[in-house]
Amino acid sequence: MTLAYPSRPLTQLQPDRFAVQAALHGLAAAPPSRARVLEIGCSDAQNLFALAAYAPHATFLGVDIDADAVAAAQRHAPPNVAVERADLAELDAGLFDYVIAHGVLSWVPDPGAVFACVGRHLAPDGVCYLSYDALPGSHIRAMASEVLRRESGGDLDRAREVMRAVIDAEVDSDNARVMQLAMGRVADKPDHVVRHDELQEVHTPLYFDEFVAAAREHGLRYLGESHLADAADLAGLPADPLRAEQWSDYLTNRQYRQSLLTWRDPGPVRLPDLWVSAPARRTGPGAYRLLSGVEVQVDDQRLQADLDLLARTWPAAVPVADLRADPRAILRLYRARAVDLRSEPALARKPGARPKVVAGMRDREYLTTFRHEPLRLEDDASRQAVALMDGSRTRDEIACAMGADRAELDALIDELSMAGLFVE
Repeated sequence: MTLAYPSRPLTQLQPDRFAVQAALHGLAAAPPSRARVLEIGCSDAQNLFALAAYAPHATFLGVDIDADAVAAAQRHAPPNVAVERADLAELDAGLFDYVIAHGVLSWVPDPGAVFACVGRHLAPDGVCYLSYDALPGSHIRAMASEVLRRESGGDLDRAREVMRAVIDAEVDSDNARVMQLAMGRVADKPDHVVRHDELQEVHTPLYFDEFVAAAREHGLRYLGESHLADAADLAGLPADPLRAEQWSDYLTNRQYRQSLLTWRDPGPVRLPDLWVSAPARRTGPGAYRLLSGVEVQVDDQRLQADLDLLARTWPAAVPVADLRADPRAILRLYRARAVDLRSEPALARKPGARPKVVAGMRDREYLTTFRHEPLRLEDDASRQAVALMDGSRTRDEIACAMGADRAELDALIDELSMAGLFVE
């Protein structure tokens, strides 16, 4: 039996994040709101559909070898998204400002074909995202996968039985605990991921320096990870940035990377004229809760003033030029995922009398916000309310159409506003 491998929007796949990483390293990238974006291995293109909803002036092309997934995507594609069936080794679709290949590099017989495809399609100032299984950490994953393939013969139900037998075994040893940990991670995955990631014979994890060397064979340079938080940041690492990344993987037993490539060598990290946002909330004297639930204690009054400004502005963003704190303090908060940086002003706004949700998000149970973050509506009433929020109706009109209490509607709108769902 073949299980479909649907795509889903993932926060790390938003081109604005790639543009931010380029800017932090002194490189210019195309404005994501008007860019050309290629996704290799797009499956049913749900990631591209979510991106396109917030970037109507950008154009998107998704390619995949799975004819059924492509056909499903083509039935629902918005005007600025095209989806085609294509083999990446033969693809020749022109130049793109951003190229995305998530879950592809480690799962094809010839990883070099992926780098070659990127080389053919990445524009001179373009940025490419490639995710892949990294070594040495992936040895642990490969160990569990090998056992599952040997014992299951590729049968998913039998593989689940093997997982449970290993996890439940009463063996008191460090080696057993390592195997049980690996099997537990697999057991938490949905069926289509287990079949694709664990039961497939083709699996090519890479050491970081092997990844860099393969990219260089096609003229590509390592820019960084998709977020500054994922870059090497340990004491005692080599001075050379690339060696530091490799040694960080050794020391942390890293299993997975989400790396960015460009045509030019990056410079040192500096905070340029970007946009900053965070749902900052004071929790005590000088204490704040920021993005990702990060708690910080701030003594610098300039930084306190900046965080208070972000609190008043959220979910919109503030220009870096409007902040008063040392830029290094903002970078530290960004590295901690406590604030968000963007290359362009955020579309998100506080909702007014006529709340508006972008058209591509008004008919879904699983939404994404302007930050490309998942947002699930838990009940029919919430889904009905969002479907009515097209900017043409007042709050009273929405409540009347739903037969709902206005106070309950306002509470829902406030909750969705904090998530960053509404646009201007």
